[in-house]
Amino acid sequence: MSKKTTFLLFSIVFVMGALAVAGLVFVLSREKLVDINVIAENDSSQALPTSDSVESEPLEADNTDDNIAIEDNEYGQNQSVEQVETNYEELIFAEDANNNVVIVLSEDGNVIKKIPVGREPHDIAVSSDYKYVATANQGDGTVSVIDVRNLRAVKTMKTGQMAHGVVFDPNNRFLFVSNSGEDTLSVIDIETFGKQVKVPVGDFPEYVGVTNDGKYVFTTNLGGKGSVTLLEETKGVFNVVKEFNPGVDPHGWAVSPDGEKVVITNLGSNSTYLLNTETFEESGAINTLSTTEFAAFRSDKELWVTNIGSHYISIIDIDKNEVMGRIEVGEKPHGIAFSLNSDTAFVPLYDLGEMIMIDANTREIKNRVRIGRKLHNTVVARREKPVE
Repeated sequence: MSKKTTFLLFSIVFVMGALAVAGLVFVLSREKLVDINVIAENDSSQALPTSDSVESEPLEADNTDDNIAIEDNEYGQNQSVEQVETNYEELIFAEDANNNVVIVLSEDGNVIKKIPVGREPHDIAVSSDYKYVATANQGDGTVSVIDVRNLRAVKTMKTGQMAHGVVFDPNNRFLFVSNSGEDTLSVIDIETFGKQVKVPVGDFPEYVGVTNDGKYVFTTNLGGKGSVTLLEETKGVFNVVKEFNPGVDPHGWAVSPDGEKVVITNLGSNSTYLLNTETFEESGAINTLSTTEFAAFRSDKELWVTNIGSHYISIIDIDKNEVMGRIEVGEKPHGIAFSLNSDTAFVPLYDLGEMIMIDANTREIKNRVRIGRKLHNTVVARREKPVE
């Protein structure tokens, strides 16, 4: 065999070998890719982002689409809000004035923890970023601040005689506490929970509310025939701009999700008053057939009101200014709050110490749990699930 023929045969063998190796590499890479995709499909934890950005954003109820996609996550695939939120849990907080604690419940009504606070907690509030829950403690004139992530009280500070109502500024700058025994409103800096300024308000301020933009703060005052004191913020300073009388003994309050309407309940009558947030002029009144205590908007068009003078919750059509339904829950329903998707209503019964859980779509009671005594109000927050 000539050298030329030998070289030609060797070249042909070499090329065929190279092609065989390339084919094997391609097959193996395809099998590996299939394995990775199968793992991703069967292990939901692969699809969850590790970013904490979800935690700092308050949820908004959206009943139109329960599977909204998040584009361009770190895995390069679409991911639903429902998947992301499996990292979080909703918690229900209620203050027990008889035992001086805040009771923390899971969504299904199990008691997770009881957190000691000041004496006779009378109202409860949650910050818009869900970092803190606060109670106004009437028995010792203090406010207690609870860290939602760790479920422990991190601060209790003196505010004034008979601290009664409490609310956070929606922009997470201030904490407001109404002091019934001295007719003042405490304005507390949230950054340190240390600096405090007191502003004189009406006679015997009970509860304190704030508009969604944080521009206006108001107290409901039980003294005399009752009144509402309206304060406006200018560069961190709150000045009284108006005092008016929406009904007899104004008491609880609520602001619509769109921020356009304020509701004031009346402890001295069966009426609930609607106010415009631009002028705080009355735009309507609804007879709920029984003494009203607290209120919460389920949507811009639907308001739920607790009737402490009866065993009922009244459901109000805001557009028609009329009661469109009632739910019997038990004696002395006091506070009210909705789950973050607005599908469940939580109603504490003051004397019985029960938390009532209502399916807001069917308006049927799905659970009731006895948790304490003298339950005033309730709020809902969320936190990242602790590592087990």
